[in-house]
Amino acid sequence: MDSEQATDSVFKRLLNRASNNRLLVIVLLVLGYVYPLGCYLMWRGKHFNRNIRWAVTALMIVRFVVVLLLTSQSGNIQSEDGYYESSGCSEVLVEGNCTYYRDSNCAVIARHCE
Repeated sequence: MDSEQATDSVFKRLLNRASNNRLLVIVLLVLGYVYPLGCYLMWRGKHFNRNIRWAVTALMIVRFVVVLLLTSQSGNIQSEDGYYESSGCSEVLVEGNCTYYRDSNCAVIARHCE
């Protein structure tokens, strides 16, 4: 047995142990940054019935899409007094007849009022 086969064998044993550990699968599903691994292990193991697997998978897909949409929004965000053109902390803020310009440290660096 060469080293590649040995590594593959060890990896498969670890994967089998992980997918058979119900608590580990639940923890990985709950943690935000490793839920794809938890979802994979949930399908690989046999702790959950098929309906629960599909429901959790659908929930994880919805969660992914919502996080993707929330983190990728840029551009104009409407507020009561005006609108924000935002891309992080450096932004242009329009309130009433004044425009405020902020740098990347959130400090107002210029103001223009009409």
